[in-house]
Amino acid sequence: MKKYVVPLLILGCAVLIPVKGFAFTSVSRTTSTAVSILSGTGQAAMDIIIRNLSDNSTTTQVYWTGVTLPSGYVASNAYIQLNSTLTAVGAGIQIYTDNEASDANPKFTLPGGVTVGQAGSNPAGLVDTTTTTAVLSMAWSIKATTTTAPTAADPTSTTDANAAQWLFFEDRNTPTIASQNTVAFADGATFIAVKLAGSGIHFGQANTAFGAAPSPNDIYFEANYSGAVTPRAYKTTTLRLEAYTP
Repeated sequence: MKKYVVPLLILGCAVLIPVKGFAFTSVSRTTSTAVSILSGTGQAAMDIIIRNLSDNSTTTQVYWTGVTLPSGYVASNAYIQLNSTLTAVGAGIQIYTDNEASDANPKFTLPGGVTVGQAGSNPAGLVDTTTTTAVLSMAWSIKATTTTAPTAADPTSTTDANAAQWLFFEDRNTPTIASQNTVAFADGATFIAVKLAGSGIHFGQANTAFGAAPSPNDIYFEANYSGAVTPRAYKTTTLRLEAYTP
């Protein structure tokens, strides 16, 4: 059986409706002012819950398991749920390690022949519990509440799409090291701020990469195992989250 296609011609009709001209004439106008003044001092408060990534149950520390060397950046098996209230002007929450503090165990020590400001003098990260002159660098990433961890990546990579969400840890005693592009630690500095009042969470590497994200927020961690040896333990007992006002 043959089939025939019969062409159809459809004629469209346009209907033009005349629009009557409209002239705007202001008869009178009044202007008022609306203002709200907040006189309180505001608040900077927080609490944290450390959770296992596997099932979101609570745990007591941020940790890594099942790391096989050689490895590069590896994401931790736990994250921190950050509950915060920041209503004071200039308030924020900053993150850092403090590996030369009195409660640090192990405590970072300068390698022989190295002075502050040279490569090897940055205490930031996980300290080798056997050779306390060595550290594994760490990075952090804060998100709006989610239980999906960001993919681990070298924060310095220019080709890995996951890199920009990670920011390097600083230590309270991180010095300026020109060869490693580090600057001396300073309280309230942008690149250690996880959250700022009025700006939100620090979601990317730019100093302007802040965005609104209601509390709670989740902070994830990674460590660079490229310089690690085994058997060995790497640890910091002074991973600080600190709420502050100016």
